[in-house]
Amino acid sequence: MRSKDFDGMVCPIAGVMAAIGDRWGLLILRDLVCGLSRYDDFRQSSGVTNATLSDRLKHLEANRLIERRRYQVNPERFEYVLTQKGRQIASVMPVLAQIGDRCGVSGSSLPPLKFVNRKTGADVGLAFDGDADRCFLVDDLGVPVSGSATTALVAAAMLDKHPGATILHNLICSKAVPEIIRERGGTPVRTRVGHSYIKAIMAETDAVFGGEHSGHYYFRDNYRADSGSIAALIVLEVLSRAGRPLSQVRTDFERYADSGEINTEVSDPAAVIERVAMHYSGAHQDRLDGLTVDLGEWWFNLRPSNTEPLLRLNLEAANSDLCSERTEEVLSLIRSGRQ
Repeated sequence: MRSKDFDGMVCPIAGVMAAIGDRWGLLILRDLVCGLSRYDDFRQSSGVTNATLSDRLKHLEANRLIERRRYQVNPERFEYVLTQKGRQIASVMPVLAQIGDRCGVSGSSLPPLKFVNRKTGADVGLAFDGDADRCFLVDDLGVPVSGSATTALVAAAMLDKHPGATILHNLICSKAVPEIIRERGGTPVRTRVGHSYIKAIMAETDAVFGGEHSGHYYFRDNYRADSGSIAALIVLEVLSRAGRPLSQVRTDFERYADSGEINTEVSDPAAVIERVAMHYSGAHQDRLDGLTVDLGEWWFNLRPSNTEPLLRLNLEAANSDLCSERTEEVLSLIRSGRQ
């Protein structure tokens, strides 16, 4: 793989990454593309230590990707700008982002995006993964929007255009998702986690849309493939018609408190799942994907990883206090049986 021509020669991607240095250098370039320019901005955006930040800035300067100049508003201070070479590298940032995903850059995408939203007064922030099949939102106040809330928002918009349609959601999505689909006249169908299951059920049910809490959004008219770009465009359309900021629009689709996905390493995942199932034997349970237990005011799903000795817990409750209390309760059960 080769980058675009820069500095008078075609440069291998490996050479570009060497010029950048590491993931912190990549984060600084990304922040510059987003409009940040001062040392304090980079520090707050990435959370990097002063020593590391100073070292990476010197490295980028030495490789002529950035240059330091006096800050126009306050000439006693300095800001950083991309050089021509830096701008040319920025033009291949989608390629670098895919490389950065393997270095953990994608996991830190939302914190700087939250900061940029607050700093610039943007109406919405959009965070994509390397191939843009996933999309996460940050609202106008710099607060991330869950994949479940985005699924519900897009589902409602799709039902406006396709009344009575079938909508898929995976089983770790919020209970608010099927509730909203029914309220809008649609038919919700609950699925296992994973694109292969969702695509197959979309074909069986002719569903117009499917969403996952992980930020994957599938569209019938996109050959049932997932597309973060299409989801983002629908969100922007909703905002343009709503006349309200995303921080207000989102409240129509958020009803419960959730734990987020919590991973616990265990030696025998199947045995721990059975132990937890026995503890809650009096509650409604199903085994569509792992173990799901519904106790009315709160519910949880416990699934084994396909590749690691891990159990993944997702729990939702009527309020944050109950969510915290029950999350600790279930985690205690998992930990007591993990050896």
